[in-house]
Amino acid sequence: MKLLIYCSLWCGVKYDMILSMIYFIIICLGIVLAIILLQAAVLYILGKLFKIQNISFLRCLLIISTLLILGGILSVIFRMFLPILLAEIIVIFSSYFIFSYFIKKSDILVSVGKKISLFIFFLILGTIASFAFAIIIRLNVAEPFLVAGDAMAPTYIDKDYLVLSKMNDSYQRGDVVVFKFNGKFLIKRIIGLPGETVEIKNDIITICKPDCQTDMNKLILNEPYIIKMSPGLSQRPDSIAKVKQEEYYLLGDNRPVSSDSRIYGPIRAVDIVGAIKFKVFNIGQ
Repeated sequence: MKLLIYCSLWCGVKYDMILSMIYFIIICLGIVLAIILLQAAVLYILGKLFKIQNISFLRCLLIISTLLILGGILSVIFRMFLPILLAEIIVIFSSYFIFSYFIKKSDILVSVGKKISLFIFFLILGTIASFAFAIIIRLNVAEPFLVAGDAMAPTYIDKDYLVLSKMNDSYQRGDVVVFKFNGKFLIKRIIGLPGETVEIKNDIITICKPDCQTDMNKLILNEPYIIKMSPGLSQRPDSIAKVKQEEYYLLGDNRPVSSDSRIYGPIRAVDIVGAIKFKVFNIGQ
């Protein structure tokens, strides 16, 4: 019986890991595809400006895809045997010859000087466009987050690599969020929402609105995800906190060691960066 339980738990963990990896791969492929389309658009516009004959967006897609695949393969091969700087220089020259071949296919009369100028302009503008796209994604859509410490154990442990979504600022109770506090980025779980009162007695959390004296529909949280205080450790004192509008009350799942709203109070909504969507893997493992 124990063996069956352990096997089912192991399969459940593996399933979650595989599902997270699939989500992560889909997101990465989407980003790569967006960058390819963006760079193809840059190359197409430059091709028109440089008056390259028979240049088309599909041909630009073919050029970018080929450069990405062959450039990546050559980069890996050369880095195995050469210093990084020398390897990258060789990759750039190799990329130029691939680029030149495809441009020659579009316009057989194009001069060498025009091809070199087009390649240089594409490198500069393509890099700028890709960098700007990455910044926009990181600031407004999603970014990676690396957990430091075990304040959110067992849900998330030290060196867990997570994906943080910034697309939704309407948070719910139970969401795990990243926020900025005293210049550091911390990860905690939302317990109290704006306008509520959070009362903690003997590690039991009661949610009231607006306060626990007048509220007849108090909510006692069921928290199967937390690590409770061991009998041998000193208990944290009972507390009660009023959560203002545009604030959230945040606690770590590892209650014995977590520094959270029990110490520094509710967190302003503007200080919350985003919500954790899924775990990719653990770097330490």
